[in-house]
Order: sequence, then structure tokens, then C-alpha cells
Amino acid sequence: MSGYPVSLTGRGVDFIGHGREWVGMKEGGRAFVVPFDTPATRQNKGLTRKRLTQAHAGGFGMPKYAEGGEFDMKSYQAGMKTTKNIDIEDESGKKQAYKIEFTHDGYNVNILGALKKTHGGVFGAWQGFAPVDPRSDEYKMLIQHANTKERIARKAQFKSGSSVRNRKVDPSKIASIASDPKIQEWYEASLPKKEQKKLAAEKAASPEEALKKALQAFASAMGDVGAGLEEAKQKENQAKFEKQQAAMNASQANLTVTEDAAAVVTAAGGESPDPIVVPGRDHLDADEYLQPKFGMVAEFTTKPVELM
Repeated sequence: MSGYPVSLTGRGVDFIGHGREWVGMKEGGRAFVVPFDTPATRQNKGLTRKRLTQAHAGGFGMPKYAEGGEFDMKSYQAGMKTTKNIDIEDESGKKQAYKIEFTHDGYNVNILGALKKTHGGVFGAWQGFAPVDPRSDEYKMLIQHANTKERIARKAQFKSGSSVRNRKVDPSKIASIASDPKIQEWYEASLPKKEQKKLAAEKAASPEEALKKALQAFASAMGDVGAGLEEAKQKENQAKFEKQQAAMNASQANLTVTEDAAAVVTAAGGESPDPIVVPGRDHLDADEYLQPKFGMVAEFTTKPVELM
């Protein structure tokens, strides 16, 4: 489950994958990655459901599972190119041959699959190849190897040079190499029938398959949850508004105003027992408590500037 580059468009690396993940799309090309079987989900069993809830709340597409559907290999491999054998030596010096199936958009390479040579006859006749698991370290090593880039550049005719005669294959022209989002499906569909049946049996008995079935029900139910939450929120806001309006109406109905232009206003029935006091034009409540410090005569004969 080590990291491997993934492309959503075939035009560069969009994110680094770590195991089995699903990608929900949104208008504008935005994407949300939901992990199903990764190192993070094995430590946190509730992570997949949490990410699905976040994806739905953000308006991203939700996963749909086709009952009995099959991987469309013909459509997947449309426009595919296949390299010649790529020889890579291991630490002991033993050579292993591989092939890469890919498409490219300009100099951005989209890996559709990797094949490993299992047997071969005289002069390369009757060679046999098996798919390489895209989640394996072997696959990661293969797509990053210099020999792989050279073979891809040669097959895609990525060349550089000042003239036609001087043009040579140039692996440095490759802008990016990333795996197709459906490469795991390609791998499983490319396995021998016996191994496909074994894999299907393991999936049926695995916790992941149980989670998948639960997510089917979850995805269908979530369609109605958003509308229900929105309606409940609107009802709550409406109830708050009506309660505030009723309180304001009751407060205004119980106001008592004096005849001298609202000298004192008392709100009856309010939450606070203290009256609300509004000063009038003819009388200030504080007047009777204000007395001259040096007597009335001294107060009126002293110029304000002398008090500074």
C-alpha cells in the first residue's frame, strides 16, 4: 500500500494513492478521495463512512455499485499502446522482463496496466505475461525505472533534436507518469479465471464486502437526508422567528407611557424586574443630588476658565 501517483484526467499526477480508494467528482473538476482499504482505514474503522458523509455534504458524487456488472476492457484499452519488453535487473543481477500498457495526452503518460513475463519460448516466441498488482512495491518500482521511461518514450515517439536526422528518443520529454483510476479493476479482470473466482470468494467473505453492501444502502439513503435536514433547519428558524415576534408584540402591548413625553417607561411582564427609565426634557433625576462645592454665589461668579 505504498504511495503511487494517480491521474484523474490522464494529464498529470492529481494525488498519491495508498491502497483501494474511490474518487467522487464535482463540477469544475474538483475531486474528493474516499479511502476504502488503506493503512489509515485499517487503523480507523470509521474513516470510510466519515469521508463519505463529508463528500456527500460537499456535493461530490456518491459511489454507485452495479449488480453483476463487468469491467469493460475494450473501452478501457481504447487508444492503448504497449511497450516492447523492459528488462530490469534485481539486486542479484537476474533480469526480469515487463511490458507497460499506456495512453498519453501530449507528454503526460497514463498507465493502463503493467505485465510481468512468466515464461517464453525460443527467440521470444510464445511468451506468457501476468498482470502486476498496481498496489505492490514491484509496480511502483517499475513505473519509476529509467528503462521503463525509455521504452515509453520510444513507443510514444517522444524525441528531441535540431533536425530530422538528429532527432533521438528523449525520455526527459515525459512530463508526468500516473496510473489510471481504473487500473485496479483492470488488474482483477486480467487475472486467470481461477484466480478471479478465488478473489471473488475472498471479497464476499471480507469485511470490505460487508462495508460495500452497507454503503450501497448508505448512498441511497443519503439522497433524502440532505432534504430532511434542510427542512428541519427551516422549521427551527421559523419557530424562533415566531417566538421572537410574539415576545415583541406582548412587550409593546404592555408598555405604560407617562403624559409628559415619556418621562418614565415601565415594561410589564418582561424578563427583568427593573423598570426601563428614559430621561425627560423638563427634569433630570440627578438634579437634586448635584450641589455647588463652594456655594451658589461662588459657583456663579467663578469663570469656567479659572476652574482649569
